[in-house]
Amino acid sequence: MEDPYYDFVPFAELKREKIPKSSLHSQVDSNSLSGIVECSLVVQNYLCIKSFYSNNPEEVFIPASSLRGMIRTIMEVLYAGCGFKIEREYHYKKENKHVTNCLFPDDKFATLEYNENDDLLSSYADCSKRIDEEYKKIPEHARKNKTIKDFQICPVCSLFGITAGSSISLSSRLSFEDSSKVSVTLEKISLPRSEQPKVYSQSRYFIDKKYKGRKFYLTPPDHQIVRGDHQDVYTVPANTPFTFKIGFSNLSEYELGMLLFALKLDDQLCHKLGYGKNYGMGIVKINPIGIKLIDSQSYKTFNSQLQEDKLSIPKRISDFKGKYHKKFVKTITQTDQFKKLQEILSFNMPGQEEEIKEYTVSKFEKNTAYIEDSGEEIKVAGFIPDVKVGDVLSGFIKIKKDGKREFILKKEKNDG
Repeated sequence: MEDPYYDFVPFAELKREKIPKSSLHSQVDSNSLSGIVECSLVVQNYLCIKSFYSNNPEEVFIPASSLRGMIRTIMEVLYAGCGFKIEREYHYKKENKHVTNCLFPDDKFATLEYNENDDLLSSYADCSKRIDEEYKKIPEHARKNKTIKDFQICPVCSLFGITAGSSISLSSRLSFEDSSKVSVTLEKISLPRSEQPKVYSQSRYFIDKKYKGRKFYLTPPDHQIVRGDHQDVYTVPANTPFTFKIGFSNLSEYELGMLLFALKLDDQLCHKLGYGKNYGMGIVKINPIGIKLIDSQSYKTFNSQLQEDKLSIPKRISDFKGKYHKKFVKTITQTDQFKKLQEILSFNMPGQEEEIKEYTVSKFEKNTAYIEDSGEEIKVAGFIPDVKVGDVLSGFIKIKKDGKREFILKKEKNDG
């Protein structure tokens, strides 16, 4: 029977490009953005970083590696990163499983195959493996002059860095720090035995020999985690707050927007982090709360200072959405990947109070009102017949499991 606790986000079309020259600079580039993003993270149910919380310490933190992996996964889903690897031979607990005739999402076989011109057939081979194969085909006498700038990489590897071949590498332009330490009493929870991943199962992971997409664990419908009696783990309880920082260097405004949107996502969406996601654990809400930029001129005088970003975070996210729409002729929230993430990552605890927001009507035509939420223009059709531009609506916007928005709004009375 199909496991009810996971689903798949479809793969986006992967497009690689030559990396921007600014990303090769080891120093701050005056035409790029460098600095720090400060973030808040609040645990929504139970959080377990198993190797760190095993001894019930008095203070806990979230390691940078866990934060980095979580955000990279979301960025690879949203922005068509290459971090998807298919292995014919799957090794698990001293047992080899064989995936027969599996295909990449572009209908090419999983093994690295070439056409008559020695071009790698599948565009979905991950960047490091792909570049390594291309590097090996370069005559030895010509290799010494080759650098990462001679190869195309995906937008996510461009930010997180890459190592391929004997001399081909790119440093990461994002650096994650451990979160703040928090004094909290950990809660011991008993969990059932973990089921072995069935990545070799044609019925679970494949459609017509192609992978269904990137796997995400779902939140149980009743928001209750799955408990058992096989193993005990220590968890950080709900409502525990953390903060963390991400350093960034030589990003374009578009790239900084990519990062901010992947952190913020949507008011109703939460990230999933740590151990026990398959049991419904690890739900966290992240908000970028501040940006400090390095003054490139003071950096050159060895007296660099961090300054508050003149643009607000909602403004940067809104600008990113506009540039994404111009580049791909659709908004980021209209992509199949984001819509599926809405279904999977939506979270609202039963009985949890929702924040009432006010929305100003920015446009009205043919009985359809348009409001703005977090920099995004949203269409609201046929719920208040006498609404007009400039009216203020208050209430909630809920994201339902099918990804559709449910509006619970009312028109504020005009005292004038």
